[in-house]
Amino acid sequence: VRTSIPNALAIREWELYRDALEADKIVNLPIAKHHSLAGVTLGLKNMMGIMGGNRGQVHYRLPECLVDIHRRVPVALTVIDAGRVLVRSGPSGGNLADVKSFGMAIASRDVVAADVVAAEKIFRMSPGDVEHIGKAMESGLGISSHAQIRIVEG
Repeated sequence: VRTSIPNALAIREWELYRDALEADKIVNLPIAKHHSLAGVTLGLKNMMGIMGGNRGQVHYRLPECLVDIHRRVPVALTVIDAGRVLVRSGPSGGNLADVKSFGMAIASRDVVAADVVAAEKIFRMSPGDVEHIGKAMESGLGISSHAQIRIVEG
């Protein structure tokens, strides 16, 4: 469904799947992996899956477009699967030497917080190292500072 995106940074309207637009709540379940263009695929990047149309165009302003998608379809819960992670050569991979076992999951009601923690714990990257996480933070999409995150390990 072609839909408008409020307060858009890059895409004022886009084709998004009707199911995502009509859902009461969205639970986002990405599998953590390296991504040659975006750096990493975590919660923010995973929501590209609700997009129709020519998604290749989004890559020209990927950080802004990912913020726009989340402004239109907010996520209620993000659970990042970091059991086995493709740590390089993603997203397609192809070599088991590029996979590392972490045996963990990261969950948050704040997709940005989940991505910040996953980027640090799994990929040893700060939010500033992943352009779309930094853009989400500065755009007020979720947490705006690492100090706002409370980690509970179980």
